[in-house]
Amino acid sequence: MLRWSLIFLLPFLALLTTPSSAQCPPNTFNATELRECVHIELAPANRSQQWDMCAGLKGYLISIHSLYQNNALVQYASEVSPSAGLLYTALYYEQVGHIQFWENWDGTTVDYLNWAPGEPTPGVQCATIDVPSGKWYAVDCGRPLGAICEIYYPRA
Repeated sequence: MLRWSLIFLLPFLALLTTPSSAQCPPNTFNATELRECVHIELAPANRSQQWDMCAGLKGYLISIHSLYQNNALVQYASEVSPSAGLLYTALYYEQVGHIQFWENWDGTTVDYLNWAPGEPTPGVQCATIDVPSGKWYAVDCGRPLGAICEIYYPRA
């Protein structure tokens, strides 16, 4: 009996952790299926400036953890601007001594990659998502581009 009660309650519990439009800040998408508020910034700036912009919105550059999330973000960005190109994400290239690796600035595990053929480009440290294709490209962090932010929201 308890098992059936839990199965019945799970969809309702999921609703408690999903942002409502009232919880997401202005100028963000209520990405219900991703359970996050997303801001697409089209004004070009370098990676550090985009990080600061996201922080000013009480968020951070987004880490992408699945093909589902990747595709949903491409869809949202396309709705904001069909001509959007490369947008910064949280993924960046780190070198500590002789050890080199890609990691997310928000500290989450890098558990999904969607590099375009021939990527990542050697010698560059910042990852972007290409809105038309959904593929990722490594770029110089000083390049002025837009960004995708995940925004904090109060959970019920």
